[in-house]
Amino acid sequence: MKGLIFDVQRFSIHDGPGIRTTVFLKGCPLSCLWCQNPESIKKGREIIFNRSKCIGCGRCQEVCPLGAITLESRERVDRSRCDLCGQCISVCYANALRMVGQEIASDLLLEEVLKDLPFYLESGGGVTLSGGEPLIQLDFCFEFLELCKGKGINTCVETAGFVSWSSLEALLPFVDLFLYDLKVIDGEKHHRFTGVKNDLILENAVRLCASGASVEFRMPLVPGHNDDEEDLERMTEFIKGVTLKSPRSRGSRPEPTLHVLLYHRLGMSKYEQLGRDYPLMEVPTPSAELIERIKSRCERLGVKVKVGE
Repeated sequence: MKGLIFDVQRFSIHDGPGIRTTVFLKGCPLSCLWCQNPESIKKGREIIFNRSKCIGCGRCQEVCPLGAITLESRERVDRSRCDLCGQCISVCYANALRMVGQEIASDLLLEEVLKDLPFYLESGGGVTLSGGEPLIQLDFCFEFLELCKGKGINTCVETAGFVSWSSLEALLPFVDLFLYDLKVIDGEKHHRFTGVKNDLILENAVRLCASGASVEFRMPLVPGHNDDEEDLERMTEFIKGVTLKSPRSRGSRPEPTLHVLLYHRLGMSKYEQLGRDYPLMEVPTPSAELIERIKSRCERLGVKVKVGE
């Protein structure tokens, strides 16, 4: 089974317990305004152009068989004409042009992540599948995670939950922790900010917790978009409700927790490299005052807050 990935990040410490290798899969059904990995959204391969690296040699324009490259164009690549043949990339001395999206077989990916096995064993870490939305490549995820568990590797899946319940259910035996993104609790706002409604996402969160799976809820904190106190109260009540009703709570009683991820603009350059406009130019990073207000509010309502990248 082959999957389409766009990055493998080693020594990750924010994507689950311990030291981890995070594999980023391409494709996502959401289009969040604040997405920090815009190269993850489209299912297929894409060409990225980094203007700061370009030396203006013109070789890319010379070899393009479709005339899709113009040196005078700021975007450099006319994506409506480009067929992703990659000839321009092969002659780019400065590495200003590169292809995003690489097919890899599940067994070869396993060989790659096994190189870091000593770090997993020492730290209690493992492998995390992220994206994009990794579960839109369900068959590949299933096969790869099964291989990982066969080697005793701890596994996490980061998901927005906008998939069929059968997709999540199929992975239950092979996933140690689901990192479950709750972007916005209000349905109308969720549709406006991400392009999809959140009914399925919330329904799957309920069913996932009811199944006894280990779930960590995460929310990107985006000023002016999902920091409204009423929405926040509804978010915490939802998390508290599904966590305390989980079968796991009858034994270890997991504490309702929300991992707040701070919005930043570090991915802004990727939009330019993909020939897209960055949608949140005027949105600041969360202030210390906002972070403390969110944290205090949630914890008063009975949900512990972790703040991280």
